[in-house]
Amino acid sequence: MELSRTQAAARWLLVLSACTTAMTGCGSGLKMRVPDVKVIPARTIFLPVSTRAYELDFGDNRTEEAERAGEMEKRIGVEVERQARAKGALPVPTDRIRGCGSRCVSLLATLINWGETAAKEIAASKYGAINLGRSSVAEWQNKRDFGPLRQAVDADFALVVYVRDTRETDGRAIGNAFIGRSTHFKQVGVACAVELLSGRMVWCASVVDQWDDLTSPDEARRAVQELLAEF
Repeated sequence: MELSRTQAAARWLLVLSACTTAMTGCGSGLKMRVPDVKVIPARTIFLPVSTRAYELDFGDNRTEEAERAGEMEKRIGVEVERQARAKGALPVPTDRIRGCGSRCVSLLATLINWGETAAKEIAASKYGAINLGRSSVAEWQNKRDFGPLRQAVDADFALVVYVRDTRETDGRAIGNAFIGRSTHFKQVGVACAVELLSGRMVWCASVVDQWDDLTSPDEARRAVQELLAEF
């Protein structure tokens, strides 16, 4: 049975909790780039940005904040478009998707949904929150044939960007100060490139706990610069 977006997000956040409350530097040897593949921005389309926002209380209960997530999506989306375009990438050509028909619409939907899930798993694996027994981002691969989509959009890669921000309630912040507890992985940003020919991830970059208010244009700009620095 397929999980809803809310259920999937909650499960991923629960998986992260092992590092969140107990450790300050979880990590793994996950290879974030496939050495024999060169991602060419000019041959890349960038997908719509995915953002999630949560509030975390002293009892580790998380509440989704849809309005803040929407503001983050707007700010970060603007920066991804601006900065990705500056590197040569282009947005999804919706007219070509429509011209291709339902097959390409379905492939694009798969790419967006699977890309977000894979990006979250890659970040969790990179920072040691989960162990899927994988050593490279290339091991995240979708088995669908994206050939028709690749031909329709005239691109070889698709850029996925996912950002999650969790802020603490005042009660949690005060309680943590009293008991000497720190909360880590409150913020996670991931950018990945999917190779359309093979359906696998071939490059990713991830940053954690480096930003203040991600609804701020300046912070959104800095976050995207860090994620796309090596794109």
